[in-house]
Amino acid sequence: MLLFSTILDIDSQFTRDKFYQLVIEWNQKSPHGDTKISDIKWNGESKIRFGDEFKRLSFDEFKNRNIARFEKVDQTGAEWTTDFVMNFDEMKMAIQLSRIFQPNALKDDGVFSAPYLIKMLFEKKLLKNDLDLQTTYSPIYVNEKNYRLLGKLTSGNTHYQLPVVYVSKNTNNQDPVDVRKLARKLGGAAHVLVQENHELNNRIRECCNGKNAYNGAVGIYFPGKITKRFMYWTFPDFDNNLQRKVIQDVIHYGTVQRIPLLYTWNGVKSKIELAEIEKKETEARKLAKYAKNESEQIVRTFDEENAELKEQNKKLIRENQQLKEEIRDLQERSGSYNSSPLIFFGNEEELFPGEIKDMVLSVLNDMINKLQPEKRTRRADIIRDIVQSNDYEGILEKKAKDLKNELKGYRTMEKPTRKFLQDFGFVITEDGKHYKLKYYKDNRYTSILPKTSSDRRAGLNAASEMKNKFL
Repeated sequence: MLLFSTILDIDSQFTRDKFYQLVIEWNQKSPHGDTKISDIKWNGESKIRFGDEFKRLSFDEFKNRNIARFEKVDQTGAEWTTDFVMNFDEMKMAIQLSRIFQPNALKDDGVFSAPYLIKMLFEKKLLKNDLDLQTTYSPIYVNEKNYRLLGKLTSGNTHYQLPVVYVSKNTNNQDPVDVRKLARKLGGAAHVLVQENHELNNRIRECCNGKNAYNGAVGIYFPGKITKRFMYWTFPDFDNNLQRKVIQDVIHYGTVQRIPLLYTWNGVKSKIELAEIEKKETEARKLAKYAKNESEQIVRTFDEENAELKEQNKKLIRENQQLKEEIRDLQERSGSYNSSPLIFFGNEEELFPGEIKDMVLSVLNDMINKLQPEKRTRRADIIRDIVQSNDYEGILEKKAKDLKNELKGYRTMEKPTRKFLQDFGFVITEDGKHYKLKYYKDNRYTSILPKTSSDRRAGLNAASEMKNKFL
């Protein structure tokens, strides 16, 4: 699960060597005692790994992109991953923190703040400004000199890369939350602006046309004119609850943004694997040209290595797709940053990414025309709105069509058909005069195909049965 994600503009003086040194220093000076890896000695290598099976720090590079990944398993059994991707062409650094629970792991749903490396970027003055706002680890105070920037912010005429949190003074001229702690928690994830004095209320309200947060309220201004406001109340422990909600909303916003492929560890690693494949292809062709007598052996060796590398690349792409599906899942569960999901997941696990969503939307889509199509009804409007708002792709419908085309005219289990069914998700075993097909190794979902068939419709009938059972 992705817990934290941000992309920051880095000073042009930052270099490849400084990137390696910074990440190693982050590991050695981390405030978390179980993070430090002993005996790290870097001698300028571009691809290197330190540590053991419980915690390790890995580096690699592709053209002008340097990547680093730290992995550890904590005492609860949870696996933590922190990725750093530095793009020297654009001078931007992506930072992502993820966590995976093992079956025996203890779950902890606390609020996570920005990784410690971001604080180091602040201290070393390596972060560039976000337009006219300084990217800082401290609150930025709004006073008589700069209060007009709130007018641009509330009108949507700014294009900051990071969200902006604005904290107004309450009627007692006090901050509703600990603004210094808030700024530290959100360092690198958002800018924190704080009203310096309650006396500025009238001026701020006038320049914002009354759209600003005031009297202790907190406003969050996300890129793309998305805003959220938390009102001020005097309930017990309200300040801590308010601070927690603001931090959760800002960090959640960063985790559901679409991350460019080459700003992720898996995306860059897949490019590295493809480059190795292309390099081996070129070398193999050169060797085959000048050594015809040994060409067959060379091609066989290359094909084996090529197949292995391509399989590794497919794995990385699948992992990246799973991350994208997880982000989409978070977006759907969050209801555009609403803490109450429309529908909760049950106990069924997805057999492939997007299966459950597509199946639910397929059922709802089929229902639309059945709900008195000649009359407009509230039920039909709600179902149609849900289908249209959730990017219904028709994955199962396409899979059913592909299955029907493959089994049309089926006579016997030829090699292409067997491969298609295995890629589709079936485990194929022999059962007397039939083949037994188990869908994604789930004993609840099985079907059969004859080893030989004289019925030209046997394949279509089997495809229809599989569609009804599995799709």
